[in-house]
Amino acid sequence: MTKEERREVKRIENKRLHDWFITEIWNKRPHYSELTSEWLGKLPNKCFFHHIFPKETYPQLKYEPWNIIMITAQEHYEITNGKIPKKLDIIKQVKGNKYNVI
Repeated sequence: MTKEERREVKRIENKRLHDWFITEIWNKRPHYSELTSEWLGKLPNKCFFHHIFPKETYPQLKYEPWNIIMITAQEHYEITNGKIPKKLDIIKQVKGNKYNVI
């Protein structure tokens, strides 16, 4: 197997793991935004899942269910563009203390 083929296999494995992970969270939690309680619908969408502690900064927390909150697509867009809701700051502080991240 070439280096390129191994890289493709790894990419596919990572996508399967990610899809499984968000499906598990979706199946276990109510389908409402954890920030505004807005209904998210019947089907999961990747934009409904947000890492409290960014996966780029905390890669070891990428697949920790407690590090994920479910939010609307609009909330995700706003957070990604720097508009951090006060409630998210509170959630981050509480979970950071509980799991010794901060």
